[in-house]
Amino acid sequence: MTGKWLRVTALLCFLQGAETGRALELVSTDGVGLQIPAGAHSPSVSEDGRYVAFVTSEAISPWDLNGVEDVYLKDRVTGTIRLVSARLSTDGDGPSHSPVISADASAVAFASEATNFVTGLAGSDTNGVQDVFVARLTLGGDLVRVSVDASGNEGNNFSQLPSISADGTLVAFESLASNLVAGDGNGEFDVFAVTVGDPGSIQRVSVSGSGMEGNGMSTKASVSPDGNFVGFASSATNLVAEDTGGITSIFLRDLGQGSTSVVSLDQNGGPPNGLSFLCSVSRDGLFVAFQSSAGDLVADDTNLKQDVFVHDVILGTTSRVSVGALGAEGDQDAKFVPGGISDDGNLVVFSTKSNLGGSVGAGISNVYVHDRRRARTTCLSEAPGRQPANGDSIQPVLSAGGKFVVFRSSADNLVAEDGNGSQADIFLTLANPYDPRPALLRKLKKLKKQLKAAKKADQAAKVKRLGQQMKRVRAQLRRL
Repeated sequence: MTGKWLRVTALLCFLQGAETGRALELVSTDGVGLQIPAGAHSPSVSEDGRYVAFVTSEAISPWDLNGVEDVYLKDRVTGTIRLVSARLSTDGDGPSHSPVISADASAVAFASEATNFVTGLAGSDTNGVQDVFVARLTLGGDLVRVSVDASGNEGNNFSQLPSISADGTLVAFESLASNLVAGDGNGEFDVFAVTVGDPGSIQRVSVSGSGMEGNGMSTKASVSPDGNFVGFASSATNLVAEDTGGITSIFLRDLGQGSTSVVSLDQNGGPPNGLSFLCSVSRDGLFVAFQSSAGDLVADDTNLKQDVFVHDVILGTTSRVSVGALGAEGDQDAKFVPGGISDDGNLVVFSTKSNLGGSVGAGISNVYVHDRRRARTTCLSEAPGRQPANGDSIQPVLSAGGKFVVFRSSADNLVAEDGNGSQADIFLTLANPYDPRPALLRKLKKLKKQLKAAKKADQAAKVKRLGQQMKRVRAQLRRL
């Protein structure tokens, strides 16, 4: 079977699965649809699900000659794959990793140890450490180094783990560099934000409302899709008035207001009894999802494990989402990565070896999605026929609108065409695998057609009946 037909077959299977309620698609394939032997990790997906970025050491592109990990971008519609971590068809002379794609697919931010991405008027890369870059896809993949000071001078220490806004214009990252902004004297990791292409806009995010630098390490930046908020983890005790006890906590910086708040306090507004880290912020900064080992953020947390929580910034409430039916807590750690919450804050994805529902194997990590409005948790990493996956599934990331989920899995029984054994691959599925909306929309379209014919035939009774049916279908859609 040719690569073209493999690609077509996979797409048809995915569409058929979507129609019947469940579908998994192997995304980490080359330009002709063949599976990547070396596997892949660190996925990120555009809002429409068309583009998926990931990391692999496989030389998929003819320009990839460096023998190390690179960032690639897969177009699920055309089947083409693009080497992102390259300049003018030349691959990097060092590894690249941690890609994040903007919701509109205009840009991909990533970290790289390569020294040959900076040329010409941008100067040269001589700091000997990894930097953060943005590939502007709408400008032919033009690379911009964003971990620089206001004058474009490179950082004097390494920068990593970028996060990007929905339109690809704002990037946040963590850095140990002390020369990106004036007055950086804490000798710690800090979180920064910058407008792509405008180095003069760089600002340190991990500061107090008065601009005081943190007295502890700040890491794991997460930009809200609208680019107005940045979440991060910090052990600093001087960022807010509340007492965090020096325990690594989750903070939210409002870039417009210049204010900083803490979101991971205990139920009484006091210091939590465990670390919190790895957060993700909803579009308008109203909800922050994060992972925590604290057992006093919510009532009845008795599992002594890491869980995933969502904090409502307006109400000041925190809820646990890594739970099963009727709120049953897991007996294993739940893992969360940035990009794990939908724009509206309703859907949250995570991975865990706990059995929170579905067909799962003992000791196997699975990917789950929690629907906060419906209080429902669904396993997304089952094999066909509702069989347990035979390998770990981790690193789940949601598309901005909450329709698609991409994740990494070492299972080889999720799709028939998986032939690289236990090598990890990237898969895509629907966040709501049993979403009734497509069927309801088709039904509504059919009823509209019948209604038009009934009106033309002057069938009053039928017109009334069809109108009532359409009303019920619309009501069902509104409830979803």
